[in-house]
Amino acid sequence: MSFGSLFRIGLEVTLVGMLLAAVRRNTGYIFAYEKYGIAKYIYNFLSYGDYCYRMFSDYCRTSSYFRKVSKDLD
Repeated sequence: MSFGSLFRIGLEVTLVGMLLAAVRRNTGYIFAYEKYGIAKYIYNFLSYGDYCYRMFSDYCRTSSYFRKVSKDLD
């Protein structure tokens, strides 16, 4: 595997983790990982996704590239 392939896989795994973190924060639903034998690894993966989601949300909050949608535009 080349470095590009590994980078892409890492990026895709991170995005899946962030997606699951967003679902948990916005809906309250979580992935039922307790029934799998590798629950510790899945928990660590979900924690990493939550961390990345939180960092990206903080960046969006402080960046001039993002703004809140006003109620008038809906």
